[in-house]
Amino acid sequence: MKGGHTEQRRILVLLVGIFLIIFLGTLGYIKIENMSPLDALYMAIITISTVGFKEVHPLSDTGKIFTILYIITGIAFVSYTLFTVGELLFETTFSNLLLKRRKEIKMEGHHIICGFGRIGSIVAKELHGKNEKFVVIEKDPEKIRILQEKGFPYIEGDATKEETLLMANIKS
Repeated sequence: MKGGHTEQRRILVLLVGIFLIIFLGTLGYIKIENMSPLDALYMAIITISTVGFKEVHPLSDTGKIFTILYIITGIAFVSYTLFTVGELLFETTFSNLLLKRRKEIKMEGHHIICGFGRIGSIVAKELHGKNEKFVVIEKDPEKIRILQEKGFPYIEGDATKEETLLMANIKS
């Protein structure tokens, strides 16, 4: 699970962003077109969703310019959000498949390094230099990237969790 809290925070920020864009669109229609809050919210939603069902009333030139800018901004942000959520889902699914695949790998007589911090990285380099079998348990995405670059075997997860240690085949 690659930075679960980071992913949740990122998705939360994007969702808050969508609500903020809808809120700002609603305010824009209230101020520019003197719409009621419900009519303005309706316009913001149908505009950002590109449904374009039916305008509440004909727009002024300023309202049309606002709508054009709102469509461009809204579609760009919503598209980015959908792309990001899709990417995170793909990464999570792919990571889970890799973890399942790693579960099938049966290392025996190996060392388990819990964390790739200052000490863990030194131990990993030493073991690698001596051609010893080892696996690193790490949850920090940045450190996992370094492990990947070095080609060191690793398991993404929390070394304090029994299931992660079992994936590392701690029993043998």
